[in-house]
Amino acid sequence: MKKLLLILLCLPMIGLGQMLGSISSLTISPVNPNNTDTVYIYAELLFTSTGCPLDIKSYNIVGNNILASTQHCLGIAAAICNTIDTFKLNPLLVGTYLFDLTLSSGRGGPPLYGWYCN
Repeated sequence: MKKLLLILLCLPMIGLGQMLGSISSLTISPVNPNNTDTVYIYAELLFTSTGCPLDIKSYNIVGNNILASTQHCLGIAAAICNTIDTFKLNPLLVGTYLFDLTLSSGRGGPPLYGWYCN
């Protein structure tokens, strides 16, 4: 039986003194996976702008570290936007894993922080 250790690394983009996004929770399914289970990690995210569609999501497994990132585009009006990003991991070798998630966000139009929202 393996264990998946969820550790949260949240590096939200800050703009005009306001936090644009945060990670509310991380959930794993199944709770106690074995080496034949497909593992799902659900990241519940909270943004302070209307609309928060997913722009880019990825992950990479390096040894026992799962390095994940997610980027969302934000609307212009102040409002609460909740969303859940799902990471599907194929069966992993037996062991303890660290899940490291970096969250970024921005707005469309002229580049914000050097990138465009699609």
